[in-house]
Order: sequence, then structure tokens, then C-alpha cells
Amino acid sequence: MICENKPSEINNYSLNEKLNINYNVHELSKMSIEDLIKNLKYTIKNNSIPNITKLVYEFEKYFHIKNNINFKNENIKFDELHYNDFKKILIQYKKLKKEYVEKLESKFKYNLDLREEIINELKILIQSNNNNNSLFEKFNLLRDKWKKIGPIKKNLTEKIWKTYYHHVEKFYDYVKISDDIRNIEYQRNYKIKIDICIKSENLYKLKDLNKSFKKLQDLHEDWKQIGPVKNQYKEQIWNRFQEATKKIHKKRNDYYEQRNLIYKLNFEKKKQTI
Repeated sequence: MICENKPSEINNYSLNEKLNINYNVHELSKMSIEDLIKNLKYTIKNNSIPNITKLVYEFEKYFHIKNNINFKNENIKFDELHYNDFKKILIQYKKLKKEYVEKLESKFKYNLDLREEIINELKILIQSNNNNNSLFEKFNLLRDKWKKIGPIKKNLTEKIWKTYYHHVEKFYDYVKISDDIRNIEYQRNYKIKIDICIKSENLYKLKDLNKSFKKLQDLHEDWKQIGPVKNQYKEQIWNRFQEATKKIHKKRNDYYEQRNLIYKLNFEKKKQTI
């Protein structure tokens, strides 16, 4: 049975929430200590924790730079009040970050438990091995549940997916469903994978490299949700998808290598004019 002890939602700290900052990060160096404190407080209050981690580090860096300058300047007294205010805000941030991480870990664990339960239910279906086409309906229900489950820790994602897919293939191989149903399912999976291949090949034509790369990642996620095809087509169709993937990766890498080369050449030219 799928567990129902769902962890609490991560309120106000969605990974997809956009940063809402009313200044440019490059302007931090120009801010006074008072402005750094004020803007740091605003940033922590109004934005997602994972989105501001690097920015908080920048605030802290520039605060200490400003503070050291003031400290070395004999005409300016060390402002202990501002220092303590800044420290309190950082303590608050670290507390919020800790809460966020704990909730995220809880959610990852919950999703992992759901995925492992589905794998176990797949094992039971395979072991039953009854000559009953209703097993396929149960299998499809489990597959639909799998698709709806949220993410788990990145270091476990590949392993848990391979385990799941291994049992999906075993289901097709060993469960006694009629050849008609099996062939219909194989054909359906084949058509979907061919469609993904075509979409990935068309991505190469896109001028927006970041957009094409993101869409390619989405297609790889879609591929993982599809069942197997007939063995005679398995390697052929996978190689086609991989070939399209390699071309997009190469196009993207070539672009950034060329851009970096241009930056380097321009930098060298500027050095010569100095």
C-alpha cells in the first residue's frame, strides 16, 4: 500500500519561485553598510531560500569588506550595532535554510518511499504470473502513479530508475498477457519513442541553444517514463535518440568554445592597447 504520511509542504520556498530583488547584485559593492543590512533583510524576507544562497554570500562578503575598511580608517569608529544587526539577520537566514533543507529532505524521502513501494508492487505482479489480462491494468495504474511522484535525491535518481525499469521489462517478459495486448503496448511505446527521436532531431535546428538544451532534458525525462519496445528495435531506436542528443551537445559546446575564444582574443587586444 502506498504510504499516506505526506510531509508538510515547503511553504514560501518553492524551487521554481523567481527571485524578487529590487537591485542589481553588482551594485552591492557601492552600498553602504546600512544599505547592505536593509537589503539583505528584504532579500531574505521576500525570496526563496535556494535562490538566494549565493547572493547572501555576496552580501556577507561585501559587508566584511566595508567593515574592514571602516575599521582600518582611524576617523571611523567600528560600528558594533550594525555588526550585531547583520549577524542577527544571518542567524535568521541560517535558521530558515536549515528548516528548508529539513523539509526538502523529508519530501525526497517520502518520494523515494513511494517509488520503492511501486517497485515492490511490480515485483508482486511479476511473481503472480497469472494468465490474466487484468494484470496489465494494474501495471498501467502503477506506471501512472510513478509518473506523478516528485523528485528524489539526485544521487539516487539513476539507481532507482534503473531498478524500476528493470522490473518493467521483466513484467513484459514474464507476465502471461496475451500476445495481442503485448504487441499493442510494444507498438504504442515504439511510436512514442519515434516521436521523441523526431522532436530531438528537430531541436538541432533551434537557434536558442539554452532552449533546445532544456527541451532535450525534458525529452530524456519523457523517455524514462515509456515502457520497452520489441527487442529487435530497442538498440536501434536508442542509438537514434543518442545520436540526436550528441549533436545538440556538440553544437552547444562548440558555441561556448567559440564564444570563449572570442572573449580571450578581445581581452588580449585590450591588453595590447594599454
